[in-house]
Amino acid sequence: MLAAEVPAVFDVEQCKADYPERSRLNQEEGDIRLSVLVTAEGKVVDVKIEKSTGFRDLDKAAVIAAARCQVVAGSKDGSAVESWTTVHYSWKL
Repeated sequence: MLAAEVPAVFDVEQCKADYPERSRLNQEEGDIRLSVLVTAEGKVVDVKIEKSTGFRDLDKAAVIAAARCQVVAGSKDGSAVESWTTVHYSWKL
């Protein structure tokens, strides 16, 4: 029998990223995909960029937003566990 695994869940309202002013002025847009390590207590302890927007300020803002998120930890067989999960941000003006 396979173990039942549930990924970490991010509170979207807490994970909103502020559009960097310089990026707004330069009309920068893009999508970013992050890998986020969440402890069994729901704390974000690592954020890695899997796919960049191509714009440093947008990438940095997404990493900062993901790091301050309120997270419900992932679980395995009903117990909270440390796990990696994927987070996407789309920057559109």
